[in-house]
Amino acid sequence: MSSWKWLISTVCVVFCPFRVYIVTFPAVISGGSQAKLCGSLLHANETLHLSVSLISEQEKRTLLDTSTEAMFTGCVYFQAPLVEEDTKGNIEVEMRGDRFSHKQRSLVMFRKTKKLMIIQTDKPIYKPGQKVRFRIVSLSEDFAPILASYSTVEIRDPENNRIAQWLNQTSDRSILDLSHQLNSEAKLGGYSLTVWNSDGLRDNIQFTVKEYGTHMGSQYLEEQRLIYAPFPYIIFRKVIP
Repeated sequence: MSSWKWLISTVCVVFCPFRVYIVTFPAVISGGSQAKLCGSLLHANETLHLSVSLISEQEKRTLLDTSTEAMFTGCVYFQAPLVEEDTKGNIEVEMRGDRFSHKQRSLVMFRKTKKLMIIQTDKPIYKPGQKVRFRIVSLSEDFAPILASYSTVEIRDPENNRIAQWLNQTSDRSILDLSHQLNSEAKLGGYSLTVWNSDGLRDNIQFTVKEYGTHMGSQYLEEQRLIYAPFPYIIFRKVIP
């Protein structure tokens, strides 16, 4: 994993008569990751309105919006947009009072990151007629969960027949949860679960469909509790470079 330095960028420090605001945020943000922005409004001698917006190629989004007659300090977390390549954006700050207004923009860089993709099923062995539950998680280079898009997700049976497919899926809160109901007469043997993300990277895992008794089922239940642990307690199975 390559290392990089967080740069703190100050949008501006504006000195009007008894009016000062400061906004800080990372100068470089990994696309799809969560970032922190903080704002302070000092020496207010009237009702002041402070608004901070994120402007990217996809949208203009309000991150912080407050009015106050007193000193204010607050922080918000926001999700950076997904980017296919390094992309420039802006943080726009606007402060308004009864007799004045001020607006300023500062550059921010959204960086395309290498993603780590993890696929989990809730257990390794299923009986015909059971439901296969699985999740897909994408992480940034520093192992932070990120939003991700997946062009194709598919399941194939032991004879390589495609029995389920999902197209153009996007993770919800960094995790994509899906499921497939096996037919009661499903073929016994090894099944493959394959995922392609929006960058064209591919990963897959295997699971088995077989008939098993109560004793074997209890053994796999114990294994299931380890493998399908609640996020972020994830077993790292494979990393896509």
